[in-house]
Amino acid sequence: EAAFNTTVTSLNNDEGQSPLGTLTILADGTWTYNVDNSLTGVQELGDGDTRVERFEVASIDGSKTQIIEVTIEGSDDAPVIAGTDIGGVIEDTD
Repeated sequence: EAAFNTTVTSLNNDEGQSPLGTLTILADGTWTYNVDNSLTGVQELGDGDTRVERFEVASIDGSKTQIIEVTIEGSDDAPVIAGTDIGGVIEDTD
């Protein structure tokens, strides 16, 4: 098929969690994935942690399907103190 249906189906991701982002596909087959960095599930991914997201897309007539798999890699960010207060932060490494 030379054209894709622009509807995306989210499949079970790792242990059945909700997606941490959105996959968008155009009719020509090009796609983008955007992580929602505001989600707790994203923020909980530490250095070395990964999360696999799986999505199914189909040809325009539905005769062919393809799984798109995206791996999100976590990182440890430095703690941030907002506002006018001064303080210290100890990050839990578990």
